[in-house]
Amino acid sequence: MIYLYDVTRVDDLKEHFLESKRIDITRILSYDFTNLSEIEDICEEIDAVDGLVIDLSALMNLNVYNSQYIGRVFFSLSRVPISFIFWLNKLKYESVLKELPLLFEDEEINENFANPEVQNFNPDDETKDSSDTEFSDKIQEAASNLIGHDLFKEDFVQKYENFILLERIGVRKIFSVFLIGESGIGKTEFAKILSKSLYPDEELIKINFGNYSTEGVLNSLIGSPLGYVGSDEGGELIRKINSTKSKVILIDEFEKATPAVFNFFYELLEDGKFTDRRGIAHNLNGYTIVFTSNMTSQHYLQHLPASLRSRFDLLSDFQIPNLDEKRLFIQEQADSLVDKLNSIKNTTYKISDELMRRILSFSAENNLRHIKRLVQDVIAEDFRRKY
Repeated sequence: MIYLYDVTRVDDLKEHFLESKRIDITRILSYDFTNLSEIEDICEEIDAVDGLVIDLSALMNLNVYNSQYIGRVFFSLSRVPISFIFWLNKLKYESVLKELPLLFEDEEINENFANPEVQNFNPDDETKDSSDTEFSDKIQEAASNLIGHDLFKEDFVQKYENFILLERIGVRKIFSVFLIGESGIGKTEFAKILSKSLYPDEELIKINFGNYSTEGVLNSLIGSPLGYVGSDEGGELIRKINSTKSKVILIDEFEKATPAVFNFFYELLEDGKFTDRRGIAHNLNGYTIVFTSNMTSQHYLQHLPASLRSRFDLLSDFQIPNLDEKRLFIQEQADSLVDKLNSIKNTTYKISDELMRRILSFSAENNLRHIKRLVQDVIAEDFRRKY
């Protein structure tokens, strides 16, 4: 009998065979399996009894042992006149079947422990404990804190509130927004604003594909397959989701993603969950994913598969804010920085009219990120000179 197991069900399997003696195949891999009596000696050394459990998973690594060796070892074990019970990681089973399709032909397969235990991220969903009115206020706050993009904000509020209703009755799983447009006009900032409004004390989950090489990008995201270097570490997405209660994910520079990543997000947006390289399923129901890219609308249509595009709840082409919007942005940045300086430094600093005129002249720039830095530098210089 071979019991296939998912890594999330190992404890259940151990409890099922609580009275049985269990060893890992690595305990006997160093022996010469051409001598069957030697295997019997090993079993006697560990006080083997009928029902001895041997976990074969370590043996079934095609990167370490060739297929002929695996077949010979398993055949030798199966001929020992002792009642063995074999355990095997289901991922290893699927892999070995491709190389040795007849290896388990005469073995009965038990799959009672092969289905994963779904891991739910952040079970304490703070937003669901809030009243509908309170949650609606947070969404409105996020929209109002974004400078410009009025049509987008109107669509976002309406569709997000629709999503919350549909998610609660099990019709929708993940809310996804795709923002395109030039750099520095509010795409990334919107994800930060949304996360801060909904989860004010938590860190935004941010993945930037600009930091990945084109090779192995999916491994970097959700972890390497078992048997590969770094497989125990998990991917960046899993680590960051586990480190915060925020349920807002920013996927930056999505134009640098690969077809494998496109497929991954297609399935994630469709199913509301994904399975990592260790076979663990992760449930992202109720999450919001904000994708951003500098690509044009034409490039968006040409570069992204239609199947993936159809999974986005909202697409918006961000435009450069107008002059009034940029001036409002500058005023808000200046006021915020002055308040912070006075609070931390215990001062009564104010911006002079002359300095404010200079700061407002930065509205000639189009990149809000660059404008923000210019405002900060000028105010910091003036503050240091006075204090």
